Amino acid sequence: MGIDFHNKENKYAYTSRSADHSWEEAIKKLVPIDTITDAVDIGCGGGIYSKALADLGVPFVTGVDFSEAILEGAGENCKDYANISFKQGNAVETGLESKSFDLLLERALIHHLQDLDACFKEAYRLLKPAGYYIVQDRTPEDCLLKGDNSHIRGCFFELYPKLIEDIQAIQLPKG
Repeated sequence: MGIDFHNKENKYAYTSRSADHSWEEAIKKLVPIDTITDAVDIGCGGGIYSKALADLGVPFVTGVDFSEAILEGAGENCKDYANISFKQGNAVETGLESKSFDLLLERALIHHLQDLDACFKEAYRLLKPAGYYIVQDRTPEDCLLKGDNSHIRGCFFELYPKLIEDIQAIQLPKG
């Protein structure tokens, strides 16, 4: 049984941590951040990565999530960031204007979706020409954490240790 994203009691479930420094370094290697003026964080949850993008220097960040409760927590989490706004929407119908964003981030989102094709079409609709689209579902580090009742992926890799070699082989581009 997963988290009820719409339950008000869960509004802070995704606000208590910060993006890892290694994530920020990877983004700087993949995207010329100094050329980005507008970014959208779809499936933003508590705003952790919206804040990270703003901290990297993105002038305007829009966070989109389908849960009003989670967005309420995100607003509180990012209250000191005048350049971050939040909007209720979902990955296939954001309600945002076409060709509005230089960077579109979908982190830890696609495993929740049934229609990836519709998600990707919406993402490309939102991107400006030559925009950057980053889909990050899980990191190797996430997968290899010890399994327990709240981290089922860890249990999976403990049951099938051969897959750990595949996870450890995943590398970000150099340079």
